[in-house]
Amino acid sequence: MPDGLFFFYEGPSDARYIDAILRPIALDRYKWVGKYEYACKKTRQVCGCLNALPNIDADYVFLTDKDDSPCISHRQLSIIGRYPPLVQRQVVVAVAEIESWYIAGVTDQSAAQLGIAPIRRTEGITKEGLARITPRAFDSRIDFMSEILNKYSLDIARQRNASLDYLVARLRA
Repeated sequence: MPDGLFFFYEGPSDARYIDAILRPIALDRYKWVGKYEYACKKTRQVCGCLNALPNIDADYVFLTDKDDSPCISHRQLSIIGRYPPLVQRQVVVAVAEIESWYIAGVTDQSAAQLGIAPIRRTEGITKEGLARITPRAFDSRIDFMSEILNKYSLDIARQRNASLDYLVARLRA
């Protein structure tokens, strides 16, 4: 098994989630965890980084949102088409977007504290959906998301979002 794990991610919300929730899980299995923001890089740069991973004894998880894809495998194949060194098993699709993983971890008690209604099914949550439910008490969606992470329940999140449950199970296997 490789010593390290790289998370390839799209943007700042993903990075915050990785740092707060996924990195601690991965460190139970790997000696080190790194991150690589791919969305702002040229395709050849991302492919170069993917090709270098065996040389540094690292595994990877390539995170992407499902967005408008009809299914997970379609999204995986679309991403592989853009970044050919990818292996389909390593592409993990957040359904619908990573914001759904945030809201999945809000317990009923935390929802009351945050000023939102409990949300049981999170697979339809997008950035825009999260922005719509962000209480006015928060200065921004980012502040709201940070507070969610402070109150986060991974056990509840896994029950409420199948794509997150899949990833956590893979990280712990």
